[in-house]
Amino acid sequence: MQQKNNTITLMKTLAIICMVAGHSYTGSPIESFVGLFHMPVFFFCSGFCFKEKYLCDLKFYIKRKIFTMWWPTFKWIIALVLLHNLLLGIGVLRDASDGIAVSAYGFKETIKYLAMAVILHANDPVFAGIWFIKMLLISSVLGFIVIKYCKGVSFFFALMGLLVMSVLMLDWFPGRMPIIHQLHLPFLSSFFFLTGYFFKRDQVLEELRAKKNNMVLVVVLSLVLLVSGYNFWLSSMVSLSTGRCIPFCVSAIAGIILVYNISKKALEITPPNSLNYVKFLGNNTYAILMMHILSFRLMSAIIILCCGLDWSRLADFPTIHFMTEKGFWIAYLIFGINLPLLVQFIYNKICCIWKK
Repeated sequence: MQQKNNTITLMKTLAIICMVAGHSYTGSPIESFVGLFHMPVFFFCSGFCFKEKYLCDLKFYIKRKIFTMWWPTFKWIIALVLLHNLLLGIGVLRDASDGIAVSAYGFKETIKYLAMAVILHANDPVFAGIWFIKMLLISSVLGFIVIKYCKGVSFFFALMGLLVMSVLMLDWFPGRMPIIHQLHLPFLSSFFFLTGYFFKRDQVLEELRAKKNNMVLVVVLSLVLLVSGYNFWLSSMVSLSTGRCIPFCVSAIAGIILVYNISKKALEITPPNSLNYVKFLGNNTYAILMMHILSFRLMSAIIILCCGLDWSRLADFPTIHFMTEKGFWIAYLIFGINLPLLVQFIYNKICCIWKK
């Protein structure tokens, strides 16, 4: 069981590194390639970690999701709303002319966005990843319902039904929607959640690795499908079209299998003590998700000071793009991962001292 937990931790580590790398260098082949699989990996891991004991205690399951996902995110959004005008004033947020953010909040706007924090709605680009937390919550609930009430063949009908609904939503309601972000996302997120649960329940990944020849074939096929996805149906979860939804899911599952095998192999060949940092990273992906854009801002400030750029460049979202093209995306990647981890580490230490 510990081996499985470590594998999932490493999968999340690889996925969050891919996410930050993509955001570090937007519009690049890196962002395009990792977009094929990195977010599905998280939903897959969530479903993989679903425990059967939750089926007998819905109240505990919901309470756990509220305190581990909704409550921390709610506090982040409240803090952001209260700090919005300050961040706008020092240039961290774009102004409305750039089409992403926003103007200063008056009293009514502040009250409005404080109230909307209850449904995890954030209006500022620094928390653009909030949609993922909402979808993780929704997929957890939909996944619970399917796992509890759909047995045998009906489980697969439900799984395929979610995929069909994703396609239909993309066809009927393309584009962004208020609050929910995009209507296909709840169904697609739930599809990957239940895929993770199914792979764990039926030990699909272990069966694929049972023979060395099988593993080599699976890895090669996964790479072929990912490269095909990059060349022929390039998409991400939030930039899908009707015709690319199913091919995207095929590439995403191929990416998930590839990430699983890489994680499994890393555990086999690496001494346990050498993986402490990687495990800490994988266990704190939430902190990175919520803070990496703000960390980019600090990196941008350092670049501005060192390279003598105009201070207005601090508002470039999410990075100073022409600098990332010169290789600075690596600095953004390192900063975007490690600064949130440092903050989380200090927070954990303070909590330990406080409890004593």
